[in-house]
Amino acid sequence: MFMDDYHKLVEKALVSVDEIFPWDLEEEIEKNSDLILLDIREQNEFEMMHIENSLHVPRGVLEGAC
Repeated sequence: MFMDDYHKLVEKALVSVDEIFPWDLEEEIEKNSDLILLDIREQNEFEMMHIENSLHVPRGVLEGAC
């Protein structure tokens, strides 16, 4: 049951969430000031390097919230 709900949530999100390639990101940030960049890497990876103003929510937290 849980996995069915998770898959439905992911399918719904994919309709409204755009994915872009890393090499196109700088241009997108410049064009769209409302852009929300979500970094889902682990804490230590985020601390080593991240894009300014990105939001950090580890993948495990997102999956756990489903």
